[in-house]
Amino acid sequence: MVHFYDGTSNTLLMAEYLKPLSGADNDWRADIHNDDGVFRFHTKNTPNTTVPDQVGWAQPNGDPLMPILATSPQHNAARSRHAGGVHALLGDGTVRWIANNISLTTWQALGTMDGNDVASLD
Repeated sequence: MVHFYDGTSNTLLMAEYLKPLSGADNDWRADIHNDDGVFRFHTKNTPNTTVPDQVGWAQPNGDPLMPILATSPQHNAARSRHAGGVHALLGDGTVRWIANNISLTTWQALGTMDGNDVASLD
């Protein structure tokens, strides 16, 4: 059994994540239909950051909402096509709007379930 030591209302389970608008197999972000995709996001950067995602190999697809660098270590941000933020699911089952300008400290605290770093979205 998994324990949410930081509390279920303070733990991020999932958030929006964009799939590239590309017909070519040159960007695996959000590719969940096979085992070779980069289909996860991290809380290293805030949602919809202008900091490029880092993927081991990729070709820029020209989408300004999905900046990318072909480098490692890999990390990707939660991203959406909504103005101002992303929708996120917390461990207590609630869906919350997370603004792009959430503090990085709070966003990173939401990304742990046992970090003793309780985040408040209120």
